[in-house]
Amino acid sequence: SISEKSVVDDTVEKAKPTRGPWPPLRQATSVQSGEFTTTKSNHEPSLSTDYIKKYNQIEVTSIADEDDENEREKYLSQRASQLSNDRDNKMVSSYTTGGGAENDVIEIHQFSLADIDAYLDIYFDTLKDRLRNYIGNDDQIHQFRVAMKNRINSNSNAREFQNVLLGKMNGEVLSALTMAFPGETPTIMPLSTGPHNSCFTSIRRWLVNKANYIPTHVEECYIEMIGVKNGYRNHGIGAALLECVEQFARQAGANRLTIHTTGQQLRNYFERYGFVLDATDSSSFWKWVLEQQNVEKLTKVLSPHQDDDYTTSSYINESMVESVDEV
Repeated sequence: SISEKSVVDDTVEKAKPTRGPWPPLRQATSVQSGEFTTTKSNHEPSLSTDYIKKYNQIEVTSIADEDDENEREKYLSQRASQLSNDRDNKMVSSYTTGGGAENDVIEIHQFSLADIDAYLDIYFDTLKDRLRNYIGNDDQIHQFRVAMKNRINSNSNAREFQNVLLGKMNGEVLSALTMAFPGETPTIMPLSTGPHNSCFTSIRRWLVNKANYIPTHVEECYIEMIGVKNGYRNHGIGAALLECVEQFARQAGANRLTIHTTGQQLRNYFERYGFVLDATDSSSFWKWVLEQQNVEKLTKVLSPHQDDDYTTSSYINESMVESVDEV
């Protein structure tokens, strides 16, 4: 699996780096028999309006019977659901791989509540080994998933709405990528259960805090998690996510991508796309202590004005020639 990080408590107020909403990526890239063309997307999204502001614009006076509380609640629920759907499911880019009649159209979307279960399925499948080391047994991991879902559902400003990309084919979520920026809390945090006064619990929490990587460079975009569903790998979906997150990182003001990997195969995969071994901090050591396996941090320095067509070719074209199961 690929090293990542995970569930931030969005209810805790903290200073975060100034980062505006993602502007939409307006190009659709096609790969036909090894040749790339770039065209305008047929799904050009508009910039999202703040959900809270939209919600405040609801006119309750339009309800026929203002004295009927049930009708009022029904109206507000339906209207809020409609506004949420308008906000969610934004497609930011699309890619076509393959040739002839078997083209696969990969659409990259921002996170939406409608896709929360599909996202969590990929998240927990990709990070299952890490979660056992950071969270605990199956029951504790299940509690962690329930808490994570409740946190996202109850907070319209949860980081997933900005920091998660979803890869879709025919409307089905097949892949996901989670980003983290400086000052943001890791998403994998130990549950508040068990004897808090035990020495073992204190040591474990200390190790988890040390192993949980928080981006240290002011212009860093950290890939916490990237995963593709079983049965859909080697289609270039992971490569499309990497190409898209590179553009997003630039738009957010980042000049480097970082990721932790396990195993030589994954390291080779990312090195093909310009990532290099990074030994500038001790994060890999603490992950090794907790996870009991070799973990390496890789970094890719982003060129400020890299051509989009070149970027697409460097990711998707190579993924069609040689892929790995993990991505």
